[in-house]
Amino acid sequence: DLLDVLSYDTKISENDIAFRTSFPYVQLPWSGTSYCSGHPREYTQPEVLPPTTTGITGLSSPDVFAMNQPNPFTESTLIKYHLRSAGHVSVKIYDQNGRLVEILVNESKVSGEYEVQWNADNQPSGFYIAAITLGKSSVYTIKMNKVN
Repeated sequence: DLLDVLSYDTKISENDIAFRTSFPYVQLPWSGTSYCSGHPREYTQPEVLPPTTTGITGLSSPDVFAMNQPNPFTESTLIKYHLRSAGHVSVKIYDQNGRLVEILVNESKVSGEYEVQWNADNQPSGFYIAAITLGKSSVYTIKMNKVN
């Protein structure tokens, strides 16, 4: 197939239209008549790879994905998280020394999109970690920055 790519020709060897009389003087490119000319063609895309549950690379998407906004924040931040499967969920906030500051969520949930607001008015400025846990093995962390 490499030879086909290297020897590909659009069948356009010269411009068959004279220059324009006003700016821009160069004519618009001519699309040609080859396969890539833009003319409609009957074509059905063959299935290249069969669909899989783990994707092309064999790796599956994470069980938990999360983000917070705004970041950095001054008073509170909204933590949004997605669960790929059902299970026991906890959302815990830790300070930069690893001490538990607050538990925002600690309950069973079904798969889907969720959000929880963290009001950090009474917390000092600094970095915080939100750890979202699903079951006993899936943990997702977010680094958050509280400023004055």
